[in-house]
Amino acid sequence: MKLLTIVFVFLFINAVLGRELTEKERELRAREAKLEKKEEKLDIKDTQKEFKDAKMRQVHAEQEKVRENREKDIEKRNKEIAAVKAPMNDKNEEIRKRNEAKREANLKKQEDNLKKREHNDEIRDKNAKIKEKKKAAKVEPTPKKNVEISDPHRPDPKPVIHPKPVHPKPVEPKKVVEISDPPRHHVVVKPVIHPKPVIDPPVAGPCKGKQIWSPLKKKCVCRPIKKCAPAGAYFNRVTCEWGFPRE
Repeated sequence: MKLLTIVFVFLFINAVLGRELTEKERELRAREAKLEKKEEKLDIKDTQKEFKDAKMRQVHAEQEKVRENREKDIEKRNKEIAAVKAPMNDKNEEIRKRNEAKREANLKKQEDNLKKREHNDEIRDKNAKIKEKKKAAKVEPTPKKNVEISDPHRPDPKPVIHPKPVHPKPVEPKKVVEISDPPRHHVVVKPVIHPKPVIDPPVAGPCKGKQIWSPLKKKCVCRPIKKCAPAGAYFNRVTCEWGFPRE
């Protein structure tokens, strides 16, 4: 009996300890699984960072290549432009030299003109002094006698032109035509003027369609026509209406 009790107690202890160990193992395994997941996440993040870094390096490298190519293209273009502008620059330098020579010539001309003006001013001053001396040396002339002179502002009298006399022309007598007819001898034959036949005015007759008799115009006339006619219409003088051509 004692052995059985000892065995039973031993088994009970083992069972209790086994349960406790299994719970601890489960907890440890759960912790390990969590740690493994965290490590996997960290590995994924590291790989993503490395991938992004690699992409950024590639992008930077491509940008640097593009910049280098642009710089090379710009250098080539600048060289081509310089080669094209070289003759133009030479022409511009020649033009500048010509302009400088023209400016120097103009400055010389201006200096010469100033000298001429100064010389002319000196000559004028001398001439003015000589004129003043001559005026002072001259003797005042004796006054002349007053002579009556006709008023120059008064206009000269125009001669009166009489119209020529108009003599009336002599009226010649009309010649009488002599006719050989003895009973009508010495008689002037005058043409016989027949009076115009008097035509009676037309009587208001039957007018066609919607026409009306006009006593002023003395004919059949349409009633007052509307001025605004429809597009593409023609006026019928018989019906006194606007009509359209048949298609």
